[in-house]
Amino acid sequence: MKLKNKDLLFSCVDSQIEIKKIFQKVFNNDIDVEKQVSFFSSQYVSSNNYIIEFATPFSVKISFINKDNQINDEQETNIRKIGKELIKSINDYYNIATNIIAYIETNYFFVKENVKKNISSFSTLKKDNITIPKIELDYNEENGYIIKLKLEQNNNNLVIKAKAKINGSNLDKHDNIKQIIEEKIKELGI
Repeated sequence: MKLKNKDLLFSCVDSQIEIKKIFQKVFNNDIDVEKQVSFFSSQYVSSNNYIIEFATPFSVKISFINKDNQINDEQETNIRKIGKELIKSINDYYNIATNIIAYIETNYFFVKENVKKNISSFSTLKKDNITIPKIELDYNEENGYIIKLKLEQNNNNLVIKAKAKINGSNLDKHDNIKQIIEEKIKELGI
């Protein structure tokens, strides 16, 4: 089957049955999936607290329900497995050999407590002869990913919001993106 201009990219997997199949493959278990529909998106919530949300015709969000927005390594690995299985299902449906996903974006949130340095000591930007704390750092790598770090200071705590964008053709090469982000944070001397 060929992908046509009128097709919605995720229509082939945007159903409760298809999402349930994906969860069963990833977890090798019978996982219940509940579909929730809003005006612009459909969302699938699994009985083990993972969510797949088709937010627009061309984007999908995979997350884990957690009160403090932190996920452990196992949950992160499961999110990657769900994403890869979702991509495989789409590619199989359209019978294409190359990956049709342009990129995957992952978000991380770190809190470093009792940081004695002021945020301005990490990086500064000169503008009109005034030194301004630069709180956004970009790492554009040639090997298929972009990392953006946003630093925020809250008393002695430093909040680091990290966003990584991985090219679709390099997904298998970057299973260690969290480790790469942690190395970039260490380079700041935190």
